[in-house]
Amino acid sequence: PASLNQLDQPLAALNTAVSHLATTAQPNDDLTPAAIAEFQQQVAALAADGQAFWQERQTLLSDLTGLGDLSGLAQANAAQHAARERLDPFIPRLKALQKSLTALVREAGRARDAAEKELNGRSATAWDHKTARTALADLEAARDAATAALKELIYWHTQANWLQSRFPEGVYTDVLGLCNVVSRADIAKHDDSLTPGRYVGVAPLELEDDEDFDNRMAEIHLELNALNEEASELAQLISNNFEEFVI
Repeated sequence: PASLNQLDQPLAALNTAVSHLATTAQPNDDLTPAAIAEFQQQVAALAADGQAFWQERQTLLSDLTGLGDLSGLAQANAAQHAARERLDPFIPRLKALQKSLTALVREAGRARDAAEKELNGRSATAWDHKTARTALADLEAARDAATAALKELIYWHTQANWLQSRFPEGVYTDVLGLCNVVSRADIAKHDDSLTPGRYVGVAPLELEDDEDFDNRMAEIHLELNALNEEASELAQLISNNFEEFVI
């Protein structure tokens, strides 16, 4: 919850910056009324999506509070199964919140970029470049912290589910494709081979969850876009410096 709450201040600061530019921008030779109108729609959408995310987050956190403190969970197997089952319905919601957060911060970044490029914010007195840049950096840092917290909870639930599905009684048992207790006689029957596959067998292939795959692809896509932007900025900087050097 603490990491999720850290999103509020930088998002509000960025919203204030882009909203101020959207309401004060005036058409000129380099800025058309259509461009201003499009930017105003973009800013309004960011504000609405931010509010929707806030509501989604608050509802989820409120519902999670009803689970109680799971850190002091009894060691009894039945109690641990019950705790994992109580958490089951929250996992899709946690993944959805993570996806909403990623989309919201991406949208905030596009709004900042539009302010500086399409609205020529760098040359507008109404645009606070430093505040917007700091707010976006803080927002991205808060996103990373919140995403890490969400992923950790999802990860431990996945591990608990994995263990409980294979060892439901909380004690060792042979599991196809994973483990198998064999005697020396069994080993002798297999020519004294110690190759694990001869004894544990092969379990059916578990297909990766489509949603997890989509999330991972989305993260990779964002990283590639960020690297591409950094490369373009670096190339432009090198080009400018080279031109100054030649002159």
